[in-house]
Amino acid sequence: MPAELYPFAGNGRGWMVGLVDHINSGLLTDDGLVRMPDLDGRTGRYGADAVSISDDGR
Repeated sequence: MPAELYPFAGNGRGWMVGLVDHINSGLLTDDGLVRMPDLDGRTGRYGADAVSISDDGR
């Protein structure tokens, strides 16, 4: 698990969602860590946090 990810939740595939560098929401999968866009399409500092993830990632 990357040190910059502070995880909030995980699923049966081992994927995790949480905060990246305490600013951006992120998704960690087998392919790596992805910073997710905020609700307005930008990244970071707008308060949109991923707090759960389903088993299929949707």
